[in-house]
Amino acid sequence: MRTKIADLKRMEGVLKNVVVQCGDGTQPECPLIETLFREPTARSAKPRTKSARSPGD
Repeated sequence: MRTKIADLKRMEGVLKNVVVQCGDGTQPECPLIETLFREPTARSAKPRTKSARSPGD
């Protein structure tokens, strides 16, 4: 579990840097914003698997 927390903290740092670069215009294209607003593709709209069930499923 500590490894997962460390990974998530590293991801948070990367995302913070991207947000700053996107927000201040130093990065001409913002992959974070593009990804958030991109139309879902058939590949990314996969049905949920048993391992990804919600607690109420």
